[in-house]
Amino acid sequence: MRNHIKEDLASGRLVLGAGVTINSPLVAEFLAAAGADFLFLDLEHGAINLETAHLMVAVLRNQHCLAFVRVASDQDWQLNQALDMGAHGIIVPFITSAKQAELVVRACKYPPEGRRGLSCQIAAIRWGVTVPEYVRIANRETMVVVQVETPESVDCIDEILSVPDIDMVFVGPADLSATCGFPLNSGHPEVERRFAKVGESAFRRGMALGTVARNVEEVKHRVDQGFGFFVVAADSGLILQAGAEKLNAIREGLLAVTGS
Repeated sequence: MRNHIKEDLASGRLVLGAGVTINSPLVAEFLAAAGADFLFLDLEHGAINLETAHLMVAVLRNQHCLAFVRVASDQDWQLNQALDMGAHGIIVPFITSAKQAELVVRACKYPPEGRRGLSCQIAAIRWGVTVPEYVRIANRETMVVVQVETPESVDCIDEILSVPDIDMVFVGPADLSATCGFPLNSGHPEVERRFAKVGESAFRRGMALGTVARNVEEVKHRVDQGFGFFVVAADSGLILQAGAEKLNAIREGLLAVTGS
């Protein structure tokens, strides 16, 4: 099964996805049906357990929407679990050095490129291929994504992105702004300067760039910096926003009719 996200990014097409933190495969199914190119399954901050993560990946089988799993840490066993459930992309938070990035890549690749353990029956089923086919194509089709979210990471971004077989760098705006000393202010000049530095380093290598963008203006701004992979919504925020808009509209309509 080809990884169309990888192809889209290489072709310069934008890809838009949604974050998932609620522990329900139905949420994943609805977001995929809504038209997301990918789902960002958050096992770092979300309430998703391993069993539900498996079900989320399963409901995406044979759909345009692909599963990207953000693990909680760079531990090999967490990377293996995410890969073996059939994820097309692995997002590893708080990468701070080239050595750490190199260990992550090796853990995600089958020998001889890496040291990933061989247990992929479930992943093969979800990709719609045989086990031998999965082993043959997994190193090529699975995306390894390193997440940068500290000034220290940005300072050594050239060394980090020089590690072979990294497919994308993902800038976490919330944590980057916080670790820069300006929490939730991703537009601060110091944060923007670091965004630009990551973008320039990735651009020189022809590497894909991802981040979170909350609206059209943010997407356009990041596109100008070379970004093409965007988490534009989260399940909890969508429910809150849609619910509030619907309830408030009905309450206002009733007030206009009844006056009370």
